[in-house]
Amino acid sequence: MSGHSLPTTPSYLDGVSLAVNAISDASLVIDCASCGEDRAGNVGVNHDLMSTLTRADGQHRVQYTNLDANDYVMGTERKLDRRVREMVAARRCSVMLTVQSSAIQLIGVDAEPLAELLEAELEVPVCVIPTGPLSKDWLDGYQAALLALARKIPLLPQSAARKGVAIVGHLMDRLEQDQMANLAELKRMLGALSLDVACTWLDGSSYARLSDVARAELILALPYGTQAAKHLAGRLGCEAIEMGLPIGLQGTCAWLRTIAGRCGQQERAEAFIRAELDALVPRLEWVVRRHLAGRCVAIAAEPAMARGLSAMLRELGMRVVLMALHARRDEALGAPGEDAEEPELLVDPAIAQLEARFAELVQAGELDLVIGSGKVRDAARSLPIPFLELGFPSHVRHALFEAPWMGFRGAAWLVDAVFNVLSEWEYRRG
Repeated sequence: MSGHSLPTTPSYLDGVSLAVNAISDASLVIDCASCGEDRAGNVGVNHDLMSTLTRADGQHRVQYTNLDANDYVMGTERKLDRRVREMVAARRCSVMLTVQSSAIQLIGVDAEPLAELLEAELEVPVCVIPTGPLSKDWLDGYQAALLALARKIPLLPQSAARKGVAIVGHLMDRLEQDQMANLAELKRMLGALSLDVACTWLDGSSYARLSDVARAELILALPYGTQAAKHLAGRLGCEAIEMGLPIGLQGTCAWLRTIAGRCGQQERAEAFIRAELDALVPRLEWVVRRHLAGRCVAIAAEPAMARGLSAMLRELGMRVVLMALHARRDEALGAPGEDAEEPELLVDPAIAQLEARFAELVQAGELDLVIGSGKVRDAARSLPIPFLELGFPSHVRHALFEAPWMGFRGAAWLVDAVFNVLSEWEYRRG
């Protein structure tokens, strides 16, 4: 199999690594052979310039048990025990997570008893993340890590009355200024409804900050934190409502109205929405009419993001001809809109498959732009059309200045990015 036949969907362990990357004082031990040692690099070297998963002194926040053939016969507990102790002693982490490779699951090693012993002796919480079979993907790994944390995190009784909301399930794929700006935009919009954000799972802060979920009277469960949100709501005796992502103008308006209806803030929401649209729409009209309407686009992203981007691009008069999902299954995509022209759908495509389909669409004159991750960039590299890198992993585009893609400000950034990448391409083509 050639490298180009590899799938574009990241692995279960990539999702677990993303979760650890988004908690500043968490560490992870992956119980596996040395072949797993690229996981931290996938996140902390190639994708996230602000990551602390890897360190120059070798004290990385992700370590491996480096199993050999004998360990698959005699068991891995000894090496797992030693590695956890070494990491706790060296890094003084506030929480330790462990996960086994699928091969270790097959030989039946149970890490839970060891984790309980280590936690009691080392006085550091040790979370065992269930092993993901090969049918699972990065989104399952991220959600499993959040659920393990939701079961472990101490939730102290709150002396003051609960107020505001907690966001659980934000897919914090890096600590650069695209995701940090997304978080700022979510807080800004919720603040317009007089709602404080007690905490966000996950946002790059410490393990202790996750306990602030107990201060919220309502949990907003984003797509890849629904299990953790429901578990936390059960522990706290509050409500968790499942939400999509606020992408595009209509998507953001609908997101805010759902929350406002639940919190009795409809008037505030409508006033805020009017003000935002009045400020933003005039800036977009000329660009949409003259440069974007009628263009054909392919999107490659995780399901919730793909759906939001597709709806937004149709708002701009663009035609979404293909959606490639970075997921092993498509049920997370949700039901399509009744009045939407549904694009061709590819679930977990290989790079070679995408490359061939892109070429066919370009040849037919039905593709003007591809939006996708760094893996998809490889499939689109030879195409005579522009490419906008977005999502995990991003190997070329980084965000050193605010570049949100959620909310009203995110809609403005997305239109700006799409317009400018198309304009630059047209200039270079002559």
